[in-house]
Amino acid sequence: MNKSESIKSLAIAMFSFQNQISTVQKNKKVKVKTKSGYEYEFPYADFEAVRTAIKEPLHDNELSFIQPVSSDGLTTILMHSSGEFIETTMPLNFNQSPQELGSEITYKKRYSLSSMLGLSTDEDEDGNWSSGNAVKESKVKLDDDKPWYNEPNYQADLQAMTDAVRGGTPPESIIKEIENKFKIATKYRNLIKAI
Repeated sequence: MNKSESIKSLAIAMFSFQNQISTVQKNKKVKVKTKSGYEYEFPYADFEAVRTAIKEPLHDNELSFIQPVSSDGLTTILMHSSGEFIETTMPLNFNQSPQELGSEITYKKRYSLSSMLGLSTDEDEDGNWSSGNAVKESKVKLDDDKPWYNEPNYQADLQAMTDAVRGGTPPESIIKEIENKFKIATKYRNLIKAI
């Protein structure tokens, strides 16, 4: 990883960015067939969903990024308006079909950027393609009519959930009840299971 001589302003901006960023919403579904014939599917957030989630927080904190491709691979550069930057390069396999290379670039753009910004990532659908599994994707709606269960909801419910678990209610039952009204991210599922 390369960086500017100082990253003080960048570090302050990243602190603010990470406190402002919202959950990256899943907007696609991938069907995967393994080499052994097992089939499964799961939702994930594509690169556009990541860009949409980070656009305003990046702007608000005077941050931007570029991801050029060269013979060295895919480089992700995170920049601050002060001129400070950090960058990292991931190698690419140029000995594959253009479609496979495109899939690898998309995969690495999303994961490199998510890693650099400290975003949580979804399951590895592009990795299935590069592993030789057949992947078919389609746009899906995932309970779009329900709002996301968020931090204020969790904080407001925490004491009641704690009392319910202590009274013998399984955390899974609480999660199912929340799912009747909200979409719930893995983070909150895990927090509730840990009560």
